[in-house]
Amino acid sequence: PSLTLKNLAVSYINLIPDFETRTDRKLNFYFVEKTEKVERKLDKNKFLLYKILQNPDNRDISFGVNSILNTSLSQAVKTGTSSNFKDNVVISYNKNFLLLVWVGNTDNSSMRGVTGITGAGYIWHQIVEEAILKGYLKKDDYMMPEGISKLDYCLDKNCFRKEVNYDKSEAKYDSRILERYFPEKDIFEKVSGLEKSQLKDLGFEIK
Repeated sequence: PSLTLKNLAVSYINLIPDFETRTDRKLNFYFVEKTEKVERKLDKNKFLLYKILQNPDNRDISFGVNSILNTSLSQAVKTGTSSNFKDNVVISYNKNFLLLVWVGNTDNSSMRGVTGITGAGYIWHQIVEEAILKGYLKKDDYMMPEGISKLDYCLDKNCFRKEVNYDKSEAKYDSRILERYFPEKDIFEKVSGLEKSQLKDLGFEIK
């Protein structure tokens, strides 16, 4: 079956607690205000997925250290580009805000090398920053559920990465790797022999 923007939105809404959807033509989503103030929490799997998509470090190699997907308040964000560049999409969400931006030709013809970053990404970035400026998006994140640990990592090339998840609030996001070592070298810990061999073939330095 064809994937519609509505179905995609509903899929991501399922990752956010206490939202309800009503199947009307306007695709309205409604946040259910609880009479009793209860902190909304994600379960462990949804929390880890949220943090993976939110952390700009995970996009360094694909999109660059300071890409269009980095905003003043970090969002969990995913891009998508169809084959032959017919269309692209950017989807993002956080505790209170879901945004989907689609770019494509109405006649289903291919665009000229336009991807989620160069197409929908620019529109998405402007909307998010405007939402932050007008107060629709606030610095309000999920609490870490039990069973998840948070460990620091450093920017030294001799330091092993040990993070499970990582949160950084500054608007300008820097890579975990010093610029002169990026992206040729990286340090991994607890990888198998096969993984080490594959990573070395890609030019990574394993210690």
